[in-house]
Amino acid sequence: MTQAPPAAPAPSGQAKTNTLSIIALIASLVQCIPIVSPIVAVILGHIAMKQIKERSEGGRTLAIIALILGYLGLVVWIVLLVTGVLGAIFGEWQTEPASY
Repeated sequence: MTQAPPAAPAPSGQAKTNTLSIIALIASLVQCIPIVSPIVAVILGHIAMKQIKERSEGGRTLAIIALILGYLGLVVWIVLLVTGVLGAIFGEWQTEPASY
């Protein structure tokens, strides 16, 4: 009597997580390189979203979080840059001694 081949494992139902969504999330959390890290996070987040849609992969939530944090990081760095520049420009007027 011959034995039947083993049954194939049932699909788990979970899609493979997109690698770029993970990298984008890490870049958005690190924020160690001013302006560059958030830009990398935003670019990779958008590419990951496109790949996830095309390939039916998982990681959409990670990509969305990376995009949100990336855009917030950009806003923070831009505000810091603008206030630093304005502080440098207008701060010179305050360093002059007052004459009474």
